[in-house]
Amino acid sequence: MDSLTKLRFLYLSYHKLNVLPTQTSRRLSKLQLLSLPFHICAPIEEVEALKQLEVFKGRLNSVCDISRLLKSRQSDKQLSSYRLFLNSEESCKVHVASNRLHCKLVHFEAENLVKSSSPKDENLLPRDIEKLIFMNSFLGSSLLDEFPILNSARDLKFCIIAKEDKIECIMRFSSAEEELSSGAPFESLQSLSLENLPNFFGLFKWEAVAPLPHGTFSWLDELTIQRCDKIKRLFPHSLAQNFHKLQHLTVYNCVQMEEIIEDGKNEGRKSSSSADLTLPSLKSLCLGNMPRLESICKGMICCDSIPAIYLGGIKKIKKVPLYLPVIDGQPSPPPSLREIRIKSIDKEWWESLQWYHHNANSVLEPLVKYE
Repeated sequence: MDSLTKLRFLYLSYHKLNVLPTQTSRRLSKLQLLSLPFHICAPIEEVEALKQLEVFKGRLNSVCDISRLLKSRQSDKQLSSYRLFLNSEESCKVHVASNRLHCKLVHFEAENLVKSSSPKDENLLPRDIEKLIFMNSFLGSSLLDEFPILNSARDLKFCIIAKEDKIECIMRFSSAEEELSSGAPFESLQSLSLENLPNFFGLFKWEAVAPLPHGTFSWLDELTIQRCDKIKRLFPHSLAQNFHKLQHLTVYNCVQMEEIIEDGKNEGRKSSSSADLTLPSLKSLCLGNMPRLESICKGMICCDSIPAIYLGGIKKIKKVPLYLPVIDGQPSPPPSLREIRIKSIDKEWWESLQWYHHNANSVLEPLVKYE
């Protein structure tokens, strides 16, 4: 290794290598890129000593290692790209198929949210993080309580939370003054996936009447909610008004779900029976297997760009609030709509639905595909 003192890029994938040689940082002090195989737990004392390091991919031992790594970069060159995994060797192989180095990712899994580290430590996550994954990591009840730095993480674009038993919400609203002063959380987030969260009851938990910060989720492109057994209402109408860029909304197997878009009572707003909503970028709407769902939206939803709708297992729904443009006094399908997929066993339910236009069912029937 002494002959490699000028080495700048080191990409290791050799499966028989069990540990890094000692004093790696001293011998490879000019290293700018270091990629370690998943079965090796990176020795943090070696990594933090690489002062020229710009790109790093590797598995760390604990959340404390992230804190040490970030603190070590404050006076040195910042990492331009990183893929940090706090999980087991096997879960790395299963869940991370891509070897792309140039991104800013942190992946928590397998009981590694170490309790010895303060949850208020600003160095628990990089401020410029772009992708964040939690999977069976013993995440606490509120994401923002656990990682307050996310309130100002303006580069975060993708977030996946799955198989977490404790989490109840993304953020809590404890006072109006606090929320108004904290800015818009998740303003840059483009994709949010919440799956297999048995105690998750909503995106927000209101402990006081408070408005949503303006711009919350305003760049959201894709929202997926699956197998969240306690959630009853997905999001308030005021949040849906921020969804100008939302293209894909998928909600499946949430057995307690009663309402997709709720009124704004927790924000001090009066409910309105004519709370119409425009989702100008929506490309797909998938709602399935929610036996208690009674309402999608109290007003009509206008989504002229939507080509595909899937509905199944939501037999308590009596009315689909889809806005149909009227041409020459007659309703017509939204201009981009190409298909409406319905479960075959739900055909009778579909034919019994009420619409704002009396002949809407016959207008939409040519687009319906039973499966």
